[in-house]
Amino acid sequence: MSIKDYFVAKQRELDRKRKMDTAGKVGLGLAIGSLIGSAAGLLLAPKSGEETREDIRLAAENAGDSIKNKSKEISNEVSKTYKDTVNKLSKFSDEKLTDLKNIADDVEDKAVETKNKAEDKAKELKDKAEDTAENVKDKAKETKDKAEDKVKETKDKVEDKAKETKKDAAEGVEKTAEKVADKAREVKNK
Repeated sequence: MSIKDYFVAKQRELDRKRKMDTAGKVGLGLAIGSLIGSAAGLLLAPKSGEETREDIRLAAENAGDSIKNKSKEISNEVSKTYKDTVNKLSKFSDEKLTDLKNIADDVEDKAVETKNKAEDKAKELKDKAEDTAENVKDKAKETKDKAEDKVKETKDKVEDKAKETKKDAAEGVEKTAEKVADKAREVKNK
């Protein structure tokens, strides 16, 4: 039952109550009218005083009984309407409480589901980060190994070139020394 339905039902209840009040007033008016009509008929009837008093007493008792009965009917109807309204409100409250509990359960389920999804996503990202870190580590080691190989290769080349240059320089020095020695002998011989 939605709130709108509740208010529509409440409005119908109020309309029924007004009709009952109106019916009660009409019934009370009829009872009073009957009493007055009976009293007037008795007072205006050509009967003896004792008969008229007896008729008035009977009319008063009938009117009293009629008023008692009508009051009981109205009281019963008001009591029934009150009980119905209390039951409807109780049922409405129970339904709304159940609806709110269901909504709270749904929200809790969604929160747990979202939490689980977030944890799964975090684990997935962590795994990806670990894989990426491992890949970077492997690439760095590979690059380091290549660099060490290049350095060793370059060192070997430099050492070979240095040996070659040393040998060439030694040969050049020897040749120059021989030339200088030859020149010195030539100068000496001259």
